[in-house]
Amino acid sequence: MMIFFGVFIALLAINASSATTHSSCPGLPEFIDVSLDGCSEQPCNLVSGSTTAFQVKILSNAYVTWMKADIKAIAMGTAVSYPLPNPDVCSSLTDGECPLDKGEVVNYKVLFPILESFPLVPVVATLTINSDQGVQGCMKISLRVVAA
Repeated sequence: MMIFFGVFIALLAINASSATTHSSCPGLPEFIDVSLDGCSEQPCNLVSGSTTAFQVKILSNAYVTWMKADIKAIAMGTAVSYPLPNPDVCSSLTDGECPLDKGEVVNYKVLFPILESFPLVPVVATLTINSDQGVQGCMKISLRVVAA
């Protein structure tokens, strides 16, 4: 199961230069934009042994004092939560800081290593940004770790 944790991290590696196709989470707010380094459509290939950049543009739907990232993934029929090394979204904003006013737009960026120990299997990962005022955004994305 530890192997799947790393794949989830890959979800959080984005670069704002190009939008990445993704799915919304029914009944939850969507992100304004999502970018995963080197990926414009799903499934996104993540190269084993590399580091991937991930960025989401968040529209604050309330006055928010804190935000936390949560990643869950399903691989080979097993759902796993990934405990991020730093789930504090506010500390990884590239163009703002918490607290956020309602309607404020900010970018969240994280770099994730794609460890060589990660299995070469397809994964559907879900990124949810939670806050003191509820969910601020959610998305699903298909990922696949590939050999270098």
